[in-house]
Amino acid sequence: MNHSMINAGVTMNSLQRKLDLIAYNLANLNTAGYKRQDASFDDLLTSIKAQQNKTLPGRLTPPVLPIGSGARLTGIKLDLSEGSLTATGNPLDLALQGDVLFEIGVPAVVQGEDGEPQIAYEAAWTRNGAFRLSPVGDEGGNVMLTNASGYPVLDVGGAPIVVPAGSDVTVDRLGNVLVKTPEQDEPALYTTLKLVRVTRADLLEAKGENLYAYPAELMEPAVRATLTEEIDLNFPDAEQSGIAVLSGHLESSNVDLITEMTELINVQRAYQLNARALASSDEMMSIANRLRG
Repeated sequence: MNHSMINAGVTMNSLQRKLDLIAYNLANLNTAGYKRQDASFDDLLTSIKAQQNKTLPGRLTPPVLPIGSGARLTGIKLDLSEGSLTATGNPLDLALQGDVLFEIGVPAVVQGEDGEPQIAYEAAWTRNGAFRLSPVGDEGGNVMLTNASGYPVLDVGGAPIVVPAGSDVTVDRLGNVLVKTPEQDEPALYTTLKLVRVTRADLLEAKGENLYAYPAELMEPAVRATLTEEIDLNFPDAEQSGIAVLSGHLESSNVDLITEMTELINVQRAYQLNARALASSDEMMSIANRLRG
């Protein structure tokens, strides 16, 4: 009975985390560029209990009883399949075709060589191309291309894209950032967006605000270089076919409402069955405790 209670309790805990994950997917049903998350489960330690060995004609099962210890959530995986495209008409709304992501710089305070704290940018990736021009706060009144959270969009050199105030900024299909200042008659090439292809998507983790990255130990430059590939569409090759940056569009979430609701019902039923098993074990234990010799 104790084993049944432990088995049911452990499984219910994992199913609760699965329910939280489904709720998070549903909450981001209309979030541009959101990638659904899925949970994977595995059996806990399984023990073998010997049964009374009886030779029965036609018996196909072994004379032992495997006893499980419940299921545990072993990991959360991202589904990086592309969502549908929505036209917005905003030149700073960018959508990606192909298996690449934008690189965003997340500000972090680090200790400089002189021992003083300074701002550095830690790389993270996203498919959400809802970008805007945000004031830098310098004397020149320059503006910076950022995401909705104010984090800078990085160029091929890993630097934020800062342009003069009053500039018209557009992006072509190759990811080139074209800037036209009030003094110019035609837009000129300013820089190129940094596009990244991750080679181990199964290791990505959600970092919040629609950003994804590898675990901290895999984000060291030497290690990260083996797990990512920088894509420059100005130098196309066979592996880059089908990749493009679409201005004036946003990629919708790849969460499917019907799939998530079906999964929700299945998980709720599994949770109810384990809760019923837990209650039955508790009732059996109460009966056993009340028995008198």
